[in-house]
Amino acid sequence: PIYTELEQGVIDGQENPLWVLEVYRFHEIQKYLTLTRHVYSPHIAVASLSWWNRLAPEMQSLLQTAMKAAAVFQRADNRARDADRLRMLEEEGMQIEKRPDIASFREKTDVMREMNLYQDPRVKSLLARMLAATR
Repeated sequence: PIYTELEQGVIDGQENPLWVLEVYRFHEIQKYLTLTRHVYSPHIAVASLSWWNRLAPEMQSLLQTAMKAAAVFQRADNRARDADRLRMLEEEGMQIEKRPDIASFREKTDVMREMNLYQDPRVKSLLARMLAATR
């Protein structure tokens, strides 16, 4: 019950996608929003390799083309919907920080990179690719 905890002052912040703020009406109890853009959660299509390998090459190609088009559509749709949500949240009185000092956020989380998990070369490689994709 994050809504109730925010409302009662038990917690003073939360992290969720914009659609959650809209649907659960967080603007009624939350005055501030910082757009850190630290997460993008795409819709993911998953299939087993054995199923995939049973498909004809033409069907595999068709599915790959369709999923690439769906990804482009989804990103554009998310941008448009998020723009609408931000307008609504502002109109409802939420103060939105659109250009926060991301460097200070990174500085405060640098300690996470020192954890053993992040010393694994595979994890380092994945993290580097993820960070590169955000730039």
